[in-house]
Amino acid sequence: MREMMKKNLVFLLDEQEYAASMIRYAAPLAMDLGANLTVLHTQLPVTVGMHGSIGTSTVVDPGHLEKEKRSMQELVHGIVGTLDPKTRAVVEIEFHSEVGAAVEVLSTMVTEKRVDMILLQGQADKNYWVQKPVAMAIIREVECPVCIVEPDTTYKPLNKIVYASDLNKEDITAMQQLVRLTAPFAPEILAVHVTTDATFEERIKAEGFAEETRKQVGYENVHVTLLADQGYSYITDLLSNEAERLNAVMIAVLKENLNFFERIFHKSFTASLIETARLPVMVFRGS
Repeated sequence: MREMMKKNLVFLLDEQEYAASMIRYAAPLAMDLGANLTVLHTQLPVTVGMHGSIGTSTVVDPGHLEKEKRSMQELVHGIVGTLDPKTRAVVEIEFHSEVGAAVEVLSTMVTEKRVDMILLQGQADKNYWVQKPVAMAIIREVECPVCIVEPDTTYKPLNKIVYASDLNKEDITAMQQLVRLTAPFAPEILAVHVTTDATFEERIKAEGFAEETRKQVGYENVHVTLLADQGYSYITDLLSNEAERLNAVMIAVLKENLNFFERIFHKSFTASLIETARLPVMVFRGS
């Protein structure tokens, strides 16, 4: 059983080449969140052919699975040994390996209340990370906040977060999750609503949403701002640039918010968000 009231951050180990930079991001994040860190390694069963008197069949090769597990465990332990001594002393870092699809393993961990936040590696080669089937499957199917971080991103405390808002009640639920998860940082949350009609009526709607959000979320450091879309080809470029201008360290979005989600995760958004802003993206699910 995990430590009482202790959050658990789970980093899904992806490419070995970037394991060190990702763990160096995850470990101080876990420390500041007051969380444990689990480095999760999953592998699909490897089968080998068998020939016998009754024909040909396949069986799982346990030797290969164990060899892969040990290799990854040694890699992770070596990286952990290079971390700042204070981080190692404070954060309980566990290597965990399971045979099975990452989506299924993580879903089980969520059901068993063994994970509060999932950390995924973004693409390092400037290709679009969500083209990875496993990444999108995790976002779609696992009932847990998911944070995507590009390798070699320097960790910064989550003291200012831009939340892509559509001024809907679903946003309030997502921001409640955001506030609970990032409580140790007491962050300033800037709910940014992109609009083509920054009229008085729209501004009043935003002000009302801000007040209702503070009331329902129970958190005062929430501000809502309207951002006029002045002909950007992609709304994500505008949002990314605004996040940079505000010196935010993360962009958060609600998965069910199609008005933002579908556009934020358009292929062209990578150039703006990952290549230019290089900000982590946190994806929340609705209630």
